[in-house]
Amino acid sequence: MESQGQAIKKEVSCGYLHSGCERLTFYGVAANLIFYCKDVLNLASPLPSTISLVFQGTCFFTPVIGGCIADVIIGRYNAIFKSALLYTVGTIALTLATYQYPPDYAMSISCKEGFLAVSLILIAIGTGGIKANVSPMGADQVEHEGPEMVQKFFDWFYWFIQIGSILAYTVVAYVQQRFSFFNGYLITVISMILATILLFLGRNHYIIPPTEGSYTVDTIKIIAGGVKKKLCGDKSLVQNHWLDGAKVTKGGEFPDSKVEGVKCVIRLMPIFLTFIFYWTLYGQVCHTNEPEKCLRNAQQSNGKLLTIDVNIPPRPTNPYCSESVSLSG
Repeated sequence: MESQGQAIKKEVSCGYLHSGCERLTFYGVAANLIFYCKDVLNLASPLPSTISLVFQGTCFFTPVIGGCIADVIIGRYNAIFKSALLYTVGTIALTLATYQYPPDYAMSISCKEGFLAVSLILIAIGTGGIKANVSPMGADQVEHEGPEMVQKFFDWFYWFIQIGSILAYTVVAYVQQRFSFFNGYLITVISMILATILLFLGRNHYIIPPTEGSYTVDTIKIIAGGVKKKLCGDKSLVQNHWLDGAKVTKGGEFPDSKVEGVKCVIRLMPIFLTFIFYWTLYGQVCHTNEPEKCLRNAQQSNGKLLTIDVNIPPRPTNPYCSESVSLSG
């Protein structure tokens, strides 16, 4: 940005729009995945829910790998761009499988299942490379402006993610259920292509720090070094934190600032651990409540949701728990 409070840099704007488009694509694929597996592929319960859970669970894990590859090998921009290409190929494969071909060229169910598997794998890999790196790369663009500008970046970054998610669970989900899966997934293809183009357009303007090694690996080494010195009875640590043994000033291998950062993360671990219980319960509620029964009940109520007489198709999951409850009129 030119200065605090002035117009956002073009590259930061591209980052915002890229994030919104990527989230629209991801949730556009995931929103009705259970219905697609059941109604199109004719998979019996609980396999549709299992596929959805495994897909979304994998997408939460792959960013760990994507972040390490970016930090150690190819850098954040290259990781994001190459992941976006894989992401785009995955959404195209899924969309091609949902097209209503003429009878002589129609895909078999087994062929569609194969396309689904390949597409979900590619999307999961793409998500890992993008999700782990897009927000740190965006912060790199404004870091020189000070912490206040970094905070503003993350505020707007959050809102663009939410806008993309809301559009996926409303517009895209509606198109998929009211018209066809092909039309809905076609929107995700267009969205991901747009996201990739936006990322490419700003390539000559991004601030791209050189690779410095994996923060995850360094964190493990810092913890291991601190534990080792503590167990060896280093007397210099009696009045200090047990991780201080990894500091250069204490005979360790890592800068003091990096060790202090790890200490902050350790203090937050009790909070992070509670996320495990939250997401476990959330995933079970959203995927094991037999959403196909919810759809059947809603259809029997003649599409009257929230006492409004409009034909809005129900959705199996959404980013807001409050939206998961509908009242039939």
